[in-house]
Amino acid sequence: MTLYPVADTNIRFYNAGNNYGASGSLPLRPDNLTVPLVRFDLSSISEKARVDSALLRLWPWKVEASGGQTVGAYQALRHWEELEATWNVAETGVNWGTAGCNNTTTDREAAAGDTTFIGPGTTWWAEWDIAAMAGEWVADSNTNQGLMLRAEGSTSMLIYFYSRERDPSTAPYLEIEYYLTDAPSTPTVTPTPTATSTPAMSIGLTPPAITDNTDPVNYTLVVGNTSGRPVVGDVSFQPDDDTPYNDASPAPDWGSPFVGWVAWLNQSVATGQTLSYRVSLDGPDASGTYTQSAMFLDPLTGWSISTHHSAVYTVTTPTSTPTSTPTVTPTTAATATPTPTVTPTWTPQPTPVAAVVLNELCPVPDTDWTRNGISNALDEYLELREAHGAAQDISGWKIRVTNYVTNRRTTYLIPFQTIIAAGDYLAIFGAQYLRTDTEYRWRERFALPDNAACVELLNASDVVQDGVCYDVVGAGGWGGVMDLGTGDSWGRYPDLSSSWQHVNGSPTWGNFVATPTPTATP
Repeated sequence: MTLYPVADTNIRFYNAGNNYGASGSLPLRPDNLTVPLVRFDLSSISEKARVDSALLRLWPWKVEASGGQTVGAYQALRHWEELEATWNVAETGVNWGTAGCNNTTTDREAAAGDTTFIGPGTTWWAEWDIAAMAGEWVADSNTNQGLMLRAEGSTSMLIYFYSRERDPSTAPYLEIEYYLTDAPSTPTVTPTPTATSTPAMSIGLTPPAITDNTDPVNYTLVVGNTSGRPVVGDVSFQPDDDTPYNDASPAPDWGSPFVGWVAWLNQSVATGQTLSYRVSLDGPDASGTYTQSAMFLDPLTGWSISTHHSAVYTVTTPTSTPTSTPTVTPTTAATATPTPTVTPTWTPQPTPVAAVVLNELCPVPDTDWTRNGISNALDEYLELREAHGAAQDISGWKIRVTNYVTNRRTTYLIPFQTIIAAGDYLAIFGAQYLRTDTEYRWRERFALPDNAACVELLNASDVVQDGVCYDVVGAGGWGGVMDLGTGDSWGRYPDLSSSWQHVNGSPTWGNFVATPTPTATP
């Protein structure tokens, strides 16, 4: 079974009074003046179980300097709190026996449970065998205070591991195998784990309708954190195309009337805190129904870590009663027979019937969707959409990409605890690493081929739920209506329909097609 941390943090000598429980990184200094702490919950395993193996894995996303570093995993002996532990204290009001969790009688074991070598430039899973440690935790849960990572040797190399606060696909995890010995004499009721709630975002609209299109339409966005821990993310709001952005308070960090949304970046929301934002849009030019959307996004991956909310309102523009005039009966004119239009031959994709479907893709982007300062392959994306109006857990689903020019097929595993809210979207970008190969032990960057290819979505039982094919201009593939140029997106329009066509890029938002501005004929 695979377990993910219930707590992780790092404690630092040079900021001895600061807590880093909400940080996205777990740094380790070679002098052990900054060290990570990690804890897993093994209470779902019977105390009668015998642990065969337990492999701890962390991803070092940055390794500084030259040489290499041996890193040991040490069993912690003292309880510590993720959002309270510092270099000086294990939790509020309780000091470490020796600052920095360094007392080998009361804070941690003196010897490492296992060590591993991390070389310079390593960007792959580091692994420790902690079967003995995990076996003790299973036999007596009171001994489970987690573990500490410490550097062994004098190499001057700083290592940064991803924490559980980052993308779930790079979070630390424990791969544990065990078997049951004697059954307990009385049934043991295992409590059902309580799911950790995510930051919730609500969107309100006032007024619900207008009759004068010169009036602005004002929205209030409220971000509320109910997750039990501080969270950092981006507040994003997408105006309807026909109701342009006018103003916002506080002023957004990114966005203008010329982009598809406005956003407040790197917003820190404490536990139980709510933040309010106001967005004003110009009044629409015509009667109709307009939809705005808002989300709370992970700044590293661009994935939504909240429910997706939309607000719909109807505009009614007053009309005057026309003056009655005589009706002129027109003279019947001959109707010209239109010239037949040649339509490219291709097979339309079916109307979705699965709970989650493919909704949009962009293999050759020209927009910096990941906001890393440059538009490149990291910005290509595949968008999924929930189609049945209920939250869907797609943990263990797969994305199968077949390149028909190179005849290479790659299958990507969707990470554990990936849930798409009702009516919500999930964009997978080229910047994200997913498990691949037949056993899904290796990871590689998600990629859409820059030529003729097909993409399939499979459920956890490997049953195909949806699929779509495309081509790229000049790639020597199929060509025709599916040919995509640089910056082109291919999507269902409208959302969830059977029609795939060129759409404006809108990862994690509803698909739309911009109406071109008419050119005057001289």
